[in-house]
Parts: sequence; structure tokens; C-alpha cells
Amino acid sequence: MNIQSSDSSTNIVNVETSALFEALRKNLDGSISDHALQQRLRETVDAMQVSAGTCSFSERYKDFIALAADHVTVFAPFLPALTQLLL
Repeated sequence: MNIQSSDSSTNIVNVETSALFEALRKNLDGSISDHALQQRLRETVDAMQVSAGTCSFSERYKDFIALAADHVTVFAPFLPALTQLLL
């Protein structure tokens, strides 16, 4: 509890990787109406899942963020968990 002070705490969320990517896909289906963009984002999510835990994940993450930039409010809840996967 902080009273008249700064909160410098860090919240850590541990989510099973497969559950994270499945939730991303579900969110994508219900939130993006442009089918071409939806397909490109789905491919990027698939690529992130395959590369999770490897050095190439950061590049796949950047690709996802670049595509999702116009819809960041849709994906904002997932960003903390995704950034934990960066090496």
C-alpha cells in the first residue's frame, strides 16, 4: 500500500504460452473486421507461437506489433505477457 508515495512495483503475469496465443486468436476473431488484416495477424501470431523461447521471437513480436498498431487497444491486455517472452 502506498500513501503519498510512488509505486515502483512490477506486476508479473505468468501465463502458459499456448493459452496466451489461443486467447490472442480468439480476441483477434472477435475484434478485427478486416478479414485480410485478420489473416495477416493470425499468421503473425502463429509465427510468434512457433518462435516463443527462441532468439527469433523478438523479430516475430515486432512484426505483430507493427501490424496491430492501429488496433493496440484490442491487444493491450496481452502485451505484458508477450513481452515476458522476449529474450
